Amino acid sequence: MNLKDDEEQLMRSYLLGALSEEEKLRVEERFFTDSDFYEQMLAVENELKYDYAEGHLSGQEKILFEDRFLKSPESQRGAKMAGILLKKVSEAAPPVVQSDSGSWLHRLMSAIKFQSPAAQYALVALALVMVATSAWLIYRTAHLRSELEQAEIARVRAEEQMERLLAEERARSDQLAEELERERNKQGSSPDKIEKPVSATVSIALRPGIEREGGKIKRLQLLPEVEQVRIQLDVRAEGEYQSFRASLQTADGEEIWSRSRLKARIAPSGRFVFLAVDATILDAGDYAIILKGVTSDRAIEDAGDYYLTIVRK
Repeated sequence: MNLKDDEEQLMRSYLLGALSEEEKLRVEERFFTDSDFYEQMLAVENELKYDYAEGHLSGQEKILFEDRFLKSPESQRGAKMAGILLKKVSEAAPPVVQSDSGSWLHRLMSAIKFQSPAAQYALVALALVMVATSAWLIYRTAHLRSELEQAEIARVRAEEQMERLLAEERARSDQLAEELERERNKQGSSPDKIEKPVSATVSIALRPGIEREGGKIKRLQLLPEVEQVRIQLDVRAEGEYQSFRASLQTADGEEIWSRSRLKARIAPSGRFVFLAVDATILDAGDYAIILKGVTSDRAIEDAGDYYLTIVRK
């Protein structure tokens, strides 16, 4: 079987609903990027309907075809009409039926300048099959485009929400640094007072799985003056959890920090868990954060794994 035959078989399987969800999505994505592929799909669908009307489909293909195309009364009538016309084509020298000159079917057959009535019937059958299916294909294409647009809008909004949360954290860190500087200036003018250190904080947002930037795990640079690291975990698990437990582990699997009874913050873009980790326990290297969710019946479930690399100056 050559590449063309493989592609036609893929189209037949898609039209009959015999593909997996992943394969079906790959085929549907080509509708929007490859006009030749879309035109070929229409041709394969017409051939499939001819095969059904002539009884050339296998038993399993016939069942899939009827389940896919004959659920609506309009599709049933279209397939039935195609079958009747194709039966007439197979008869030997069928007589030309005279009809009212105002009939659209009569005008269509009159416009087809073939000597053979069988050829006229075949082309009319093709027109009927295309009319019966073109509306469904147009609806399906428009529906898929709408779903893709909605998914893209949701992704953009989620990213905007994430940026807003990070901006708030940066603003709080900047405000803390300004207050520290003012306090130092005040204490510098009063030698009798003892300066109290205020910890500097940095923030990072993580999503479950390995986020790659330039082929590497997401990195966080810690300067010597940083004393606390705030970590925002984007919770993608679908379970309904009463609380969460986070475990910070080294690349060797050694747990160096953990917290229980953590609550998630709900935002329009999703759920987020925030951690505050002492920077002094973070040496340079790779780390993993294992997040567990606790359900209402006290069951513990995996809620996501997060990874980052600490860089020390």
